[in-house]
Amino acid sequence: MNIQTPTLIQAQEVWNGGVIKSTPMNTRFDSSLLNPHIMDAEAGHVIPLLGALLYETMISKKAGTVSNYNMVLGPIQKAFTEVADAAYEALWYRHLNTYIAWCVYYEALPFLTIQTGVNGTFITQTEYSQNPGVSAAKYLQDNVKRRLVIMRETIESYLCANSADLPEYDTSKCPQSGTGCSKEEKTNGKSMSQFGMYYVNNNNNLD
Repeated sequence: MNIQTPTLIQAQEVWNGGVIKSTPMNTRFDSSLLNPHIMDAEAGHVIPLLGALLYETMISKKAGTVSNYNMVLGPIQKAFTEVADAAYEALWYRHLNTYIAWCVYYEALPFLTIQTGVNGTFITQTEYSQNPGVSAAKYLQDNVKRRLVIMRETIESYLCANSADLPEYDTSKCPQSGTGCSKEEKTNGKSMSQFGMYYVNNNNNLD
């Protein structure tokens, strides 16, 4: 019986996939800094992509242990261990693991760059590195945003092509159904740079 977690991805799975360097950084990086942003990342990026039914189904079937596909970090541990769940495992391994990890990074980045203490906000500095500040965070988010747009389109195509094995997915979103939305309709006429993107709006003078 799987132990159900409240989200699809866990903090350690973000760096297991290499989005955040695993070693030696995980000896100094506090995973609790990512945890508050996981649910927001999935609500904003993953549920609209998968649909609520497929999302909740995958949560219920995913193993509670941390998945790992990098043998350097330890034994291979599948996210979906049951033979009957091979379609969910393929979707996770090929696409969702990396996509959600980048979504979490994207949402967490402003709060990793600027943190809050008893005296207000501050930019973190460590003994081993120097924080380049908000301008570098803007640059990273802009590049991650472009990556997420491409990955989302790839996943949408995969879901439509494999909908027979993923019956919870709403195929009305697929072009061949005749009712799929255009990119313009999906974003309600907004450009992707306006669509829920922190730091990217040129009018945000955070420097």
